[in-house]
Amino acid sequence: MQRNILSFILLLLLTTYGFAQVRKKVEVLPSPVTIDNQQYQVLAKDKSSENLTNMIVQSKDKKPQHAVQFTSGENSVTILSSTLNRHTQQLESTYQQKYIAQHLSQLSFSIVQNTNKPEKIIYAFVDPNCGYCNRLEAAVKNKANHSKFTFKFIPVGVITNKSPQEIADVVNLKHSTSFTAQEINKNTKIFIHAMLRGTPTCFQPNRSQPGTLFKINCFK
Repeated sequence: MQRNILSFILLLLLTTYGFAQVRKKVEVLPSPVTIDNQQYQVLAKDKSSENLTNMIVQSKDKKPQHAVQFTSGENSVTILSSTLNRHTQQLESTYQQKYIAQHLSQLSFSIVQNTNKPEKIIYAFVDPNCGYCNRLEAAVKNKANHSKFTFKFIPVGVITNKSPQEIADVVNLKHSTSFTAQEINKNTKIFIHAMLRGTPTCFQPNRSQPGTLFKINCFK
């Protein structure tokens, strides 16, 4: 009798353990998700909040990718992070161009004058502690008599912790300008509020849409 009871308990434990292992396997391999009409296998997922789930997904022989699933009630949408980042960058670029255009009259700059044509003006945010900025300024001045563009250099202080007055002193000494600490401070605030991240950063008037700007490569 005692042996039968022990056998029953052992069988119950083994059965319970087996069900537990099955549940674990189901949790490790979640159901596939469809993204942009293509099916992806979910390799791992983590519920960040009630409505947001981070996932690692893979499609056929492609590399695993990060994806985000947004849920509202019974509805959900899953987006690849690469797609989300691309749209975010486009939105950010549009915002930057619009913000700088709106605050252009508040910026203080030095001018390397080569033309009076408005569409040939390039606005360049530069930091005196930035090596690439120094290269750009030197190249522009060396080609001043041959360039078709007018550069308006907008000094900012974003690389070091130097005060606006210290930045102004460095710029004025280097370029024989007369920037004040207040002007450097305002330039820097506009640069930061525009969500610009590096120097040099250049903009040019958009000929197809007067009053707007578009970001360009400073060295082309």
